[in-house]
Amino acid sequence: MRYLLALVIAGFVIGGISLTAHQMKREIHERIRKSLIEARERGELPADTDLDQPEFTDMGMELSSSEMQLIGFLDLWYALRIVLIPLIIMACLALAWFTAESRSSDRNTAETTHSP
Repeated sequence: MRYLLALVIAGFVIGGISLTAHQMKREIHERIRKSLIEARERGELPADTDLDQPEFTDMGMELSSSEMQLIGFLDLWYALRIVLIPLIIMACLALAWFTAESRSSDRNTAETTHSP
């Protein structure tokens, strides 16, 4: 039962990280798209610029350092998720195992101190 609970917790952690990463990437993408639309309306971009593309690269738009760090983190999550997801699962299972071992050693210690 302890390991099933650990797997459920790992699922929530992985799902939470994945959902947050997806939402943040979508929000940044929409913010960039909106800025580019405004720049095109001001005449700073050619009228035929495709703003419906999935990635905006080489558009000449500057981002803050915090946005660049966030994009870097999100790209890192997407690139390493094949490694990070099993690590999260193993960490949760290891935590469940250590807590089980800790409780069994506490019981053994309690039994030996109360023995006559």
